[in-house]
Amino acid sequence: MISNKINDKPILLMLHGFTANKDNWLQMSLFLNKKYRIIALDLLGHGESDSPFDADYSVEAQVKRVHLFVTKIQLAPFHILGSSMGGQIAATYAALFPKEVLSVTLFDNAGIDSPIKSDMFRDLASNRPNPLIDCTNPIEYFNYTFYKSTHIPKFLKQTHLALQAHKKRLHHKIFNDFHHNDLLPYLNRIQVPVLIIWGEKDRILDKSALDKICPLLNNVQVILLKNTGHLPMIESPKKSAVLFNHFVEQLKN
Repeated sequence: MISNKINDKPILLMLHGFTANKDNWLQMSLFLNKKYRIIALDLLGHGESDSPFDADYSVEAQVKRVHLFVTKIQLAPFHILGSSMGGQIAATYAALFPKEVLSVTLFDNAGIDSPIKSDMFRDLASNRPNPLIDCTNPIEYFNYTFYKSTHIPKFLKQTHLALQAHKKRLHHKIFNDFHHNDLLPYLNRIQVPVLIIWGEKDRILDKSALDKICPLLNNVQVILLKNTGHLPMIESPKKSAVLFNHFVEQLKN
């Protein structure tokens, strides 16, 4: 079994969101890797992992795959972090495998039908194209994802959308498989402390989801980050790392 600490480093298991990959955690990890052992996965259908069209991309199916990985390498109890879809997977994992998880940290997690609809879900309800899949305008796409994306060079935005275009059919399949899955039935089964970090300006998943999430968790801390969109760990990587580290340090007391 891999110890919970290698060179006295607690283990972090990080799960990215829909259409993303493990690199979403790079900037935040720079502020954590001296203290923690970081494992960031490419979920099936994303990044460098296989992308079979006929696979099951529901949340529980992805949870089972993560559990197979954890079991295969005999990973000891770890802190699990997830962004958006990955947050829903992380929370569901903690509910289904409570003995393996030390804490849960969620960044703008999916899985909740929020009382106030986000810009994205209002667009989908109006039969507009899915901005995460069908958008061809780099400015529009990144304005959905970030509060401000001026720090990202235009050529990187164009490259990202070009790569996404090759997976458009698969992304529609993945979205249809997972986005109807409901996280609410799992929340009161989570036994470990939960930290939720949410971008106040998120246009993809509205912060009003917290009104449904928090009453079902026994031990939760919530941080709303001002002037931050859907991906706090990218827009505010240092702040996100500081908040996470403080949360973990509190668990020792």
